[in-house]
Amino acid sequence: MDIKPLTAGLCVSPQIRPDDMQAIKDAGFRANICNRPDGVRQEIRRASEFLP
Repeated sequence: MDIKPLTAGLCVSPQIRPDDMQAIKDAGFRANICNRPDGVRQEIRRASEFLP
């Protein structure tokens, strides 16, 4: 994962995978915003796959 800070409270990264979520949580992140709509491409996971 290539997480880049934009400000003290906001970071961005390329697309993550569901198995990245625990590492993201362990790094102290509290929220994840998915800006890609479901169905853009078949091989890309749906946002709902990232929910616990």
